[in-house]
Amino acid sequence: MKGIIFDLEHNQPTPSIIQIGAVLCDYKKRTIVKRFNRYCLLPKGEILDPYIQDLCDIPEDFLEEHGISFVSAVNEFWTWVHDCNCGGNIAAWSKDLIVLEKQSREAGVTPPTNLHSLDLKEMGKLFRIPKGSKAKGGLQNTMQLFNLTFKGRPHDGLTDSENTAMLVFHWLKLLDTVYKAQDIFVGV
Repeated sequence: MKGIIFDLEHNQPTPSIIQIGAVLCDYKKRTIVKRFNRYCLLPKGEILDPYIQDLCDIPEDFLEEHGISFVSAVNEFWTWVHDCNCGGNIAAWSKDLIVLEKQSREAGVTPPTNLHSLDLKEMGKLFRIPKGSKAKGGLQNTMQLFNLTFKGRPHDGLTDSENTAMLVFHWLKLLDTVYKAQDIFVGV
């Protein structure tokens, strides 16, 4: 089974999306098959917040040089999602899909209607509780709880997507263990 995990980076205090990063995962093989990464230009007159420049390590001139319009980026993303042929299975850490769908429509772009979304931050609560951890936490803290090392620079859409995929692969491994343990008792 295949699915997409994606992440958005935003300007502050506006909700303007400055990056869309995503990975197509083969959940059975626990591998990343394809990657998507686009930087978005800010709306005319909007300035990239200095805090976000530092947090995401994206200088404003980088966006001007490497960014494309949000409409172009989101059109490319939805086309990529369609071309991935993953049955609309899409997940993100938090409510990014709701945000992207809303901003897509506001920009005159119709998102796919066949999406089956999953909020991995909410799902993470189920995996944190048995570890004796509070049912909250960011991606890096959740990975650390499971002895996984975050790789790359945090607050980069593609890097966060890749690390989220590694966490999901780990959760799938844990579930495999539970199901195999249940198989021992079949027929007893």
